[in-house]
Amino acid sequence: MTSPNNSCGFKRIFCFIKNRRLSSAAFLILIASILIEVFFFNFRHFESLGFLPISSGEATDIQGMTPLEDGNYIVGESGNSRILFKPNGFVKNIKISVSSLSKGYMDFFISFVDEGNSEPFETEVRRVVPGVERTRYHRTHFSGIAGEVAINLINQPFDTVSLDEISFNQTVPFNFSIFRFCFVYFLLFIPYCFRPDSKIYEFLLMDKKHKFIKISTVFILAVLIAVFFRILTTSNSFWVNPSRDYDNQYQRLSESILDGRADLKEDPPEWLVRMQNPYDTNARLKLELEYGENALWDHVFFEGRYYSYFGVLPALVYHIPFYLISGDHAPTYFGIFLCLTVFSFFSFLLFYLLAKEYFDKTPFVTYIFITLIFVFSSGAVYIAHRPDFYSFPIALSMALTVGGLCFWLISKASKKGHSLFFTALGSFFIALNALSRPQFLISAFLFLPIFYDKLIPRYLFSKRSLTFLLSSLFPFILVAVSAGYYNYIRFGNVLDFGANYNLTSNDMTVRGFVANRIPLGLFTYLLQPVDVDFLFPYIKPTSVTAKYLGVTIKEPTFGGLFAISSFSWLSMLTFIRSDNPSADKTPKRLAIASIIAALILIIADTQMAGILQRYFSDFSWLILLSASIAAMEISNSPEKSHTAKTVIRTFLTLSLILCILYQLSLSFIDITHTLSQTEPEKFYSVSSLFEFLS
Repeated sequence: MTSPNNSCGFKRIFCFIKNRRLSSAAFLILIASILIEVFFFNFRHFESLGFLPISSGEATDIQGMTPLEDGNYIVGESGNSRILFKPNGFVKNIKISVSSLSKGYMDFFISFVDEGNSEPFETEVRRVVPGVERTRYHRTHFSGIAGEVAINLINQPFDTVSLDEISFNQTVPFNFSIFRFCFVYFLLFIPYCFRPDSKIYEFLLMDKKHKFIKISTVFILAVLIAVFFRILTTSNSFWVNPSRDYDNQYQRLSESILDGRADLKEDPPEWLVRMQNPYDTNARLKLELEYGENALWDHVFFEGRYYSYFGVLPALVYHIPFYLISGDHAPTYFGIFLCLTVFSFFSFLLFYLLAKEYFDKTPFVTYIFITLIFVFSSGAVYIAHRPDFYSFPIALSMALTVGGLCFWLISKASKKGHSLFFTALGSFFIALNALSRPQFLISAFLFLPIFYDKLIPRYLFSKRSLTFLLSSLFPFILVAVSAGYYNYIRFGNVLDFGANYNLTSNDMTVRGFVANRIPLGLFTYLLQPVDVDFLFPYIKPTSVTAKYLGVTIKEPTFGGLFAISSFSWLSMLTFIRSDNPSADKTPKRLAIASIIAALILIIADTQMAGILQRYFSDFSWLILLSASIAAMEISNSPEKSHTAKTVIRTFLTLSLILCILYQLSLSFIDITHTLSQTEPEKFYSVSSLFEFLS
């Protein structure tokens, strides 16, 4: 009699779905998710059913606002207003239906007098968003009978306020959220489905069977990632339609290039041209106020003309073609979306090539988990969340670099030991970073571990090896000549990219190299703990402080890489001796080189530019690549003990879940122009799903 496992035939990879144990677990998780949604997330609804109504719910005084004929109110010149109640009862919650007609939402705080406070006690500021019903209801925790409750509205002077209702002890509406239900089901089902002893780990990435299913799975995931990036890049209207005068720098650069100019067409103000040191920020800002004419922020100013120090490649491959075809300037956010989509595609290809060549026993699920963690933890989510022109060259270089590594690995895997075409193509992709984000040129260093066997002395000077080296180096020479010429016609120096002439928050011409900056950079970029909060989105910017008495650029970040990605700690295994001395040393060399390159980049960024969240993308992928190689090496060893396999499989599953949770939280936070400010209805529609205890 044929066993159930053998009867699955071609569909063996999904045989576990037919397993009664899994079906029972899926059903129990479904029931648990429903119960959590109904009773846990709707706890305030069931609690409020027992609240006793308060009859004295009319306002006794309204201060700081004057009623209008249409029923609305106009705020006085102070901008603050106060609505006073004397409920003289047990106030359990307050329903507040009020909005600012100019902002579309209303910030407020409550002050109250109860049995524990004879003088008004003030609470934290909260927000009502008319389009989000749940934001109208606010649970209160007064001590005994509340004798006085005041709703203090925060407005601009002479704002118009719509006041519909303020009442006490109201029933909170019941809300069964399909999105929240599916999210909980995912969090519960994924750990069970991918538990360490699951049969799904028996299906290997390089197994020749079930190719269609594997390809389909990767394709679906790649599409879902692209959809996710598309949603992020278009979610915030501030970045979709930027209004700052320096946000259109690539559009200005494109017009200048089409006019045959290396500088920008805009003329700087005369006072800027006459300045002895135009890079002195405070002196420049003082003259801006004096003359009433602003200099272009974050633009290069050199010998009386404006330039752009950002890589020219985004203009050449995206902005200019778009402008020539449509006659309109291309939106920056869409270009970033395209780059991140290509980056994710190349990431799937990169780890497939590594597994094919060096780790052919890697489970398919492990490959998927590693790729997803690599894509999401690389900084791509933050860039998609904040798709401004600063991020465009970074996103493009991420795609170019991972693509270049893929082509090098394809070349290495060819029957001849290398392919001149793919070697040259990989080098060309890597070299193009000089015209986009030059920091990514450090990835050229990875050529050494990948093609180490071709570079050892006994092969290096053979005719075939010289041809190989020529195909490797020629793209770099070609791009270097192009970049050098572009630099020379602008700044008179082939090696000068112009970043030091930037009109920014400090004088970059005298920034220099200061060793004392390095510890702060290493700590912040790698080890800074995440600052967790109890308010959505549950993480907040960390403060960058140190006893460094000098000028350095620092913006709030959201935790060092080793703090936000448990997976990245696997990179430390790179320095442990391999259990298999006879194995190909290429992955180990590649992992070590990646760590070294990452440390060099962190120091370089700290010295040249400072500490900023978007700079995580410069080096994170290198550490994650090293960690991925370590994870694949462990997962690839069939001789590993059951305990070792259990540990690595559990670790990868938890790392992916934590990665997803962190990156989702990061999608709703920023240092400026947050969704809560620009798109309050979107932000609070999501936050109200999880701040269910408010």
